[in-house]
Formats: sequence, structure tokens, C-alpha cells
Amino acid sequence: LGTGFLSPYLWSSRGIDPFAALGVEPNQHAAVRPALEKMWGTGGKNSAEYRRTEDMVRASIQEFLADRRKNGLKVDMLGDVMAWAHQVLYKKAFKRDITLMEGKVFMVFQLLYLGLALQSDTEPVLAKVPFLLPTLRQQVARIVRSYEPIVQEMYADDLDGLDCSPSTSCVTQLASAILDAFLLAGGVSLTVSINAGIALLYSTAEPMGTPYSGNEEVENPPDSWLAWGNPFPDMAYEHGQELQFYWEVLRYFAPVGSVASWTKPVTCAGLSEDQTKALLKDGGASQPCPLEGYNLPQDIPRVNQYTGGAGHIFPVLPVAMRDPAKFGPDANSFRIRELEVYKWSVGFGEMAESSKVANGKMNRSCPGKSFTLMVGSLFFEEFNKQDWAAPRDSMNITFSQGSKPFHMGFTLSSQAMVAECKEICPSALKFPELHQACTAAKQRCHCDSCGAEKNRLLGSWSCVQCALSGRTRELVASPKPWGGEGPRPAFAELARCPALLAELLNVAGGAAVQAYQESGTPTALLELLNAKAKGSPVLWKNVVDPFAALFYFSLRMTVSAMSTLHSDSIAVPSLYGSFETMTYRDITMPVVDLDGYMATTPLDPKLFDSEFMELLGFPPNHAQSVLQVCLTGPFMLDQAKHDWLEDGDRNTWAQASVGLGRSFLRKKDWIMSLWAPYTLADDVAMWPKMEVDFAQLFLKADIWDDKLEQAVAFSSIGTHRVETTTRDFGGEQLHFVVSLNAFASLEVRPGFGRYGGDMYFSEAGMPVLVVTPDGTEVSHASKDWQYWKFVWRSSLVSIVTLQDHLHMAHYKVANVLAASSRRELQPDHPARRVLTVFTWGSIGINYKSMFALSLKDSALSRTMPVKAF
Repeated sequence: LGTGFLSPYLWSSRGIDPFAALGVEPNQHAAVRPALEKMWGTGGKNSAEYRRTEDMVRASIQEFLADRRKNGLKVDMLGDVMAWAHQVLYKKAFKRDITLMEGKVFMVFQLLYLGLALQSDTEPVLAKVPFLLPTLRQQVARIVRSYEPIVQEMYADDLDGLDCSPSTSCVTQLASAILDAFLLAGGVSLTVSINAGIALLYSTAEPMGTPYSGNEEVENPPDSWLAWGNPFPDMAYEHGQELQFYWEVLRYFAPVGSVASWTKPVTCAGLSEDQTKALLKDGGASQPCPLEGYNLPQDIPRVNQYTGGAGHIFPVLPVAMRDPAKFGPDANSFRIRELEVYKWSVGFGEMAESSKVANGKMNRSCPGKSFTLMVGSLFFEEFNKQDWAAPRDSMNITFSQGSKPFHMGFTLSSQAMVAECKEICPSALKFPELHQACTAAKQRCHCDSCGAEKNRLLGSWSCVQCALSGRTRELVASPKPWGGEGPRPAFAELARCPALLAELLNVAGGAAVQAYQESGTPTALLELLNAKAKGSPVLWKNVVDPFAALFYFSLRMTVSAMSTLHSDSIAVPSLYGSFETMTYRDITMPVVDLDGYMATTPLDPKLFDSEFMELLGFPPNHAQSVLQVCLTGPFMLDQAKHDWLEDGDRNTWAQASVGLGRSFLRKKDWIMSLWAPYTLADDVAMWPKMEVDFAQLFLKADIWDDKLEQAVAFSSIGTHRVETTTRDFGGEQLHFVVSLNAFASLEVRPGFGRYGGDMYFSEAGMPVLVVTPDGTEVSHASKDWQYWKFVWRSSLVSIVTLQDHLHMAHYKVANVLAASSRRELQPDHPARRVLTVFTWGSIGINYKSMFALSLKDSALSRTMPVKAF
């Protein structure tokens, strides 16, 4: 189609034949064309259908613009209009609502699809992206299957008894055609034209006008003409001219480049030219190329829609839409014209219609022309230029004459956003000076707002920054509402994670891991994520499932950005008051640390393009921490659905090559191979130096000496659980006990042993007896002594980690001390100064660990055998 070729691979699991987007056999076209006209039509100007469609579109635009006036309007291909275009097209086709975020998720798929399907090579370039194309093909098939029940419900009567062979059914054929409209004809054209219209209203790029006016005969225009200023010097239209303005956008920047054809057909794979020609028959009876054999690397039958044809004809529609014979001597200029002139349009393929051929069922014009014009004109009726601040980078919005009308995407901030200090700044990477000026203006705005009497009760990080820098006199903070009363639930905090990010990471991360597991060769993505150290493994093939691999990568990236903290890292407190909080079960914790160790930290522009992060939906001032939460929170929890945790064949130490005669003698050696080669940002070893080598001290002839339990109970992590007792066993008086049988009632997952074991010690602190959960007494003399010592040690480490350390030390003691001292004590209070030292970092660590460790299916949940975490 057009001047490029669409790879058939991505269509090959849809259930349609031929494998083509916007390309069908005559009988298939005749079957689905009436349904497409019904679907995308608007009815007569005064019909009830027209009024219903107009009301739906207008309501959708109003809702979209109202939302964007709060959050900014990204004007680019990877922008808000494309997401909304899918939203409104879906509503028109299926009479069902989807959210703008669902539109953004589809947009990511759409751009991946376009980038990989549009190729000018003679064969699909599968070798370049072997791990991504199969995933994308599966997604194409899944979407078509999800459309089929809706098509069956809405259009079954229109398709009943019709022949769409060799496709599986006309329902599938129509579902596939609808996806084509969403992806290509409708989704892209609507996006490009509306974006171009917005750009014309704001671009201040010079020179204005067009170099082509009066220079129609220049055969080789200079390159400077390819990036020109705004061709619409008026930069505005009057009320009532919205349809004329939109028509002129479609004429000047024709979204469809060409409708190509061959005078001699492309030779089918496996057939001769004569055999191919014999497939072409009159009366809509032409047949597609037969499917022959399978290309195993591509996993599709051999097809050829690339080479062998002759007389490839490209009627260039953008040139036709500037024909001075039809549109006047100033056809190369952009201006508001009378509607009558657009009767000469060929941009919608209007010339490809004839009611004499199959009663119009073979028409090839765009069935959505009237709907497109309605959407575009209504959009510019509802769009009020005065609602938006001029973009700071407006002088860089230059225009070309191709299918991408303007070169540089931009973001509009509403006047209300600017007044509320929420202006979205230009990219720091593309326009550092503009970004710096914008950021400074926002900071001044924030500090002025924080310092104003009516707004001094704001516990946001931006006000904390102002107070710490001395820009406000004091800060008596109170929480900004999250949309309900009191602290926001942890799952409301998780809702800040953009669904678009999860979709991106699911596609890229999952496909990369799958590719590595299948090939054993690290992909470039895995190398990048791992910042691979020389001689270290990226992953161990067939050992690490997607959850474990991606959790490891996200944790490694987070830790590698850290540096060693020293005493001079602790700031002297200067603020007090209440703050934003969140709650999970019986735990309420702050999300902002008034002492400056931030639970939320600003983005490093060297690592992340803030413009892109804001597009994904991250809060501008908190994107980095929310990214970390999302990686270890919702995204990883979603990956946990697809892991090998309970796979008895793959989740084994033998698969990791651990054991005698294998790559790693001990399990610890395997773990160390993934961490030991790496350092923190200040070149300190990432894995801390071992302070106590228990194996060297207590492992003798492969038997653990009883002094190990003595050390663990009386000199290590068990000391706080030691109790006195008076129990006699075998004539010996036992003086101490560490009791864990109370935890034996915890239900565990299949394959795990229960927690428990009460271990009794002599007066000298040596272990003498273990009482198991069922009451059995196990002593030195028992063959099970070493086993029950292992059970007791394992139970102690687990219980201390989960209950004593995470819940009590972090969420109860440190959390309460950190929160209450910052809320109640003046910055110069002696107790506040002391507590700041001992609670430094608690708020930030607790905030992140809530999502990484405490929720079901999180990393700690997987590590622990507890069934109901």
C-alpha cells in the first residue's frame, strides 16, 4: 500500500487470508463494505443518526479537552490526540466506551505496529527484532478475537450468508478490517490532521507562509524548503469557519499519500506469472495466492507481495490536492477557503466510487469521510485557543510538506495549569535553556503559592523544597486531599502507576526475557538493563522466569544509582507539621519526609526525558520514585502471574547448575555471581563485605556444630526472643527457650515445610532439645537433630524478618517515631534533633518497601512459604 510495503507476518494469525492490512479479495470486500459504511456513516444532515453521532462526538471532545486542561495536551504522534482518536473511533464502531488511558495503551501497540509493519525491504526484517515480532503478532490476533463477539452482536444480520473465503468467516474479516481502521486509515489520519491544525494555531516559526507559492515548477527545491515556518500566518479562524479550517488542513497536509496499483500482478510465491494471472477473474471471482509451505524462522506460509509485478502506479494525492486548476492559483498557500472548492477533493479516494459495480459494494473510497469531517470540525469548535498558554518552544514548530506536517512535537499547558504552577516544560534534552527558564518560573510560582497566607498549609514536596531553601517563612503542613477523607489507601497510591508504562514494560521486558530463554544469547535490552560486568552472567538460561529476571533488573538499576550514606548526609531539620499519608491494613505512613530524605525524588534529566515521563502519566516532581514503585509494585505483581515459582521441573537448583561437579558448588555462589561484580554509584561494592562467616566458624565435616544455634540465639538475631524457662529433660535442667511453635499454624504452599520448633538451651546456652509442632521431643541423640535445627533456624530467620524487622521495626517503631516527631516537634526541639538522626531515611525506605515487599505476590511474598501472605 502506498509507497511502502506492509509485512504480512503481523497479520498471519488473524484468521484472514490474504494476510493483508486494508487489502482483501473482491468477494471479501463486497461482503464487508456495506457493514463498514453503516458503521462509519453519519446519516443525512438532519437525520436522528446524525444528531446522535454529533452529540456523542461533541461530548467526547468536551470530556477530552476538560481533562487535558488539567493535565496538558501533548501534540505529537505519540501524544494525547492519538489516544483520544482511538477512544472516539472505538465508540463509533462498537457503541462502547473506553478510557483515555486505554487509548494510550492501544497507542503504544499502534506505534509499535506501524514501525514494524511498514517496511520497504523485499522481505520482513524479522532478524532485526526477533523477540518482539512474535509478541506483536500474538497481540494482533488477540485483539481481533476480542472484537469478534462485538461484531457478531452488532453486524451478524449484515454478514449472514455472505462468503469471505478463504478467510475463516466474515465476522473475522470485518473484525480485522475494524482493527485496520483503528491502526491505520482512521487512527493515523485523524491524529495527523488534528495535530496539524493545533500546530498551525500556535507555531511562531519563521518564515511564515510557504516557499512553494508561485514556484510550482521548481523541480528540485532546496532542502531549506523542507523545514519552513508556519504556512498559516493568521494563526486563527473565525467562529463558523471550523469546517473550512479543517478541510484546508486535510487539503494542505493530505494524510493519504497514494493508493498504489500494478498493471501486472505480483507473481505468487510458488507460481509462475501465467498461473498467477489465471487467478484473476471477472465478477469478483478472483482468488488469492495459494499458501505454500512454511518459512520456519518466520512461522508463516510463503507469501510474496513485494516483487515481480510491473507498472507500479502511484497517484500522488497530496499533489492532486494542490492542483491550481481546481483549487486556484494560490493552491500552495494555506488559507480559509469556501466550502464549495473542496468538492474537488481526492484525499478520501472520492474518485474510487461507482454504483454500477456490484451496486457500490466495490467502492474503495473512505467510508468514514463524513464522520472524519464531523470529528475535525467539532474539535475545532470546542477547542478554544484562549484556554491555552502559548508553548515556550513555539518558534521551533516548523512544517514540512510530507505526511508528518510539523517536525517537532510540543505540549500545551492550559492557562489554569500555569496559574496553578503546573506548566509542562519543554524537554530538558531538546531545549535546555527553555526548560531551565520554565522550571525556574514554576519554582517561583510554587514558592509564592506556599508563602501565601491562604496556601501555607500545603504538605507537598514542592513546598518542602521552598521552605528548605528559605523561600517561605515557615511551613505548617496539612495533607492535600487524595480524593477521599484521611490517608489514601496504598492501592490508591499504586493507581498513580501509568497503565501505559506497564504495557511498554510488558511488551519489551517480557519479549526480551523470552528471547534470552529461547536462544541463550543476551539481547541488547538485557545487556543494557544489566549494565553487564565483564565475566558475569546476564541470566542463567531456563532458570530465571520473567518475574525474577525483571525484578532483579529493576532492583539492580535502583541500587546501582545509590551511594554510600554518611553522617553528613543527614540534614538539620527545619520544618514540622502534618503531611500526605497512605494506609495499608493497620499501617499509616507518610509519603513525604519533611527532613529532606525524600520518599519522592525528582527525575535526573540525564537518565529520563521528563517530557516522555510526563506523557506516560507520572507526576512531574515525583516521577523517579513513582517509577521505582511501579517497577517493584503493580508491574512486578502482574508479572508474578506468569512465573515458575511452583514449577517443579524448572524451579530447581539443578537447573541453576548448583552442586558437586557443576558450575556452582554452593547456592550462595550462584547468588553472588549476580551481585558481586557490581558497585554503587560511588564505586563501593554493591554486595556488602561479610562480617561473620558462619560456615567457617561452625560447619565441620559438613555438620553444623551446636555452637551455631548458641551464637544465633544469644549473640545474633535471636537475642530478643530468648525467654527463661524451668524444664527438665533427661535429668538436665534447661534454662532458656526460643519458642517458634506458635507460628506452626501458618498455612504454607505445597512443597514447603511448616514453621516451628521450640529450642531449649542449657545454662551455658547450648541447644539441648527441640520440641516440634506436633509435640515430638528431638535431642542430640536423634537422627533428626540436624534437620530440626535447620527448621528452627529457618523459622527464626523468616519470623524475625517478616514480623520483628519489617512489621515491628520498620512499620511500627521507625514509622511512628519518624512521623510523630516531624508532625509534633518543632525543628529545634532537642528530641526532634536526636530522633532525626535515628529515623533518617525511614519514611523513604518504608514507602518503597510497602510495594516491593508487603503486598501479596511481591518479592517477599514469593520468598516466604506462607500461603496467605
